[in-house]
Amino acid sequence: MFKILSVLLIINIALFAKPLGVGESVSSIIIKDQFEKEHKLGEHSRFIFFAGDKKMGDMLSEYLLEHSTFLSDNGAVYMADISNMPSFISKLVAIPKMRSYPFDILLLDEQNKNYFTKKDGKIVVYVLDKATIVKIQSVDSIDELYRLILSQVQDLHPVAP
Repeated sequence: MFKILSVLLIINIALFAKPLGVGESVSSIIIKDQFEKEHKLGEHSRFIFFAGDKKMGDMLSEYLLEHSTFLSDNGAVYMADISNMPSFISKLVAIPKMRSYPFDILLLDEQNKNYFTKKDGKIVVYVLDKATIVKIQSVDSIDELYRLILSQVQDLHPVAP
């Protein structure tokens, strides 16, 4: 009986959880990557990139393949939503493909997908300061993503005149 109530509580929380907003902390969120390794959000991160759909995910992955240190150089993590993907497709196709990448992809599933705002055709960028969200912005190109990162770095460390 206790197990059933626990499962129902978890499902209820997951179904009615609202996306995180500015001022909220991500420090208690732990998400597994394509290798089943757990990552604590915000621990060493300045940015979270959330690809809203396959097209944006492919664009971001392609860029990261060409610029293998982009995530680490900018204190960023990359998240992808696999919650709507049939499990046999994710296990047999998507995750094995992701394992070939030289960077981590944090995988949102049914339990944690509602924490983050998803926008088709966009990469949602969460800007963090000490594991607290200070800005949420959507971009639809790598150029916009780069400009956003550059503006945030300059906001933190202004260039002397």
